Amino acid sequence: MVKQTSNQYLGCFIDQIGNRDLNLFIGDYERLTPKQCILICQERNFPYAGIQHSNECRCGRQYGKHGQVSDDECIYNCSTLEKCGGHYRNSIYNTFNSIDSISTGYTCQNNLIGYQGCFDSITLNIGMDIVYSIEQCIQRCSIKYAYAGIMNGNLCHCGNDLNQPSLNSNLCHIRCNKSSNDMAIDCCGGLHMLSVYNIKIYQSSIGKDLSEKMIRVKRAD
Repeated sequence: MVKQTSNQYLGCFIDQIGNRDLNLFIGDYERLTPKQCILICQERNFPYAGIQHSNECRCGRQYGKHGQVSDDECIYNCSTLEKCGGHYRNSIYNTFNSIDSISTGYTCQNNLIGYQGCFDSITLNIGMDIVYSIEQCIQRCSIKYAYAGIMNGNLCHCGNDLNQPSLNSNLCHIRCNKSSNDMAIDCCGGLHMLSVYNIKIYQSSIGKDLSEKMIRVKRAD
């Protein structure tokens, strides 16, 4: 028997092509966890989240129309130790119970200077491909744009306006591959959620740090 979070995990359920058990497909991701899928469905006001093939997240208002099977058929591993579905099998979660007890691996922080909040992916619509850090995304966007955002852990987006409301920063909780601070792990967005930075504010803080370092060096000389 697969050990799951008892107050949220509802079981392993059959899915079918052409007649999906959960009707909203969020996407497939290389590093998916139950918490990520639950949070994105919760933000969209869906009561149920389902993970299939270890990397596909779906949301729905009902579940179970094709029946329930043994948890032994939801055998695919997530990026955490939890099991995340199987071959046309959904691990179904209730999104509106407490999420605190789900194992999420390492935590991350949205605390670099210039952070504006967590936004839906449609906020910044200029894609800049894969990056490996927030700093790299900001550098690419700084040529032409006012804002840089990173989502899904490594996808960089740019834009000049924040025309969408900010969301709960807990939705931007995917760890970056690299961080500028060795003592903390930066967050690089969430599933279709951007960790957004004001480029000028970020650059001004970097410039100030460099100036202070240069002054200290001159005084030492």
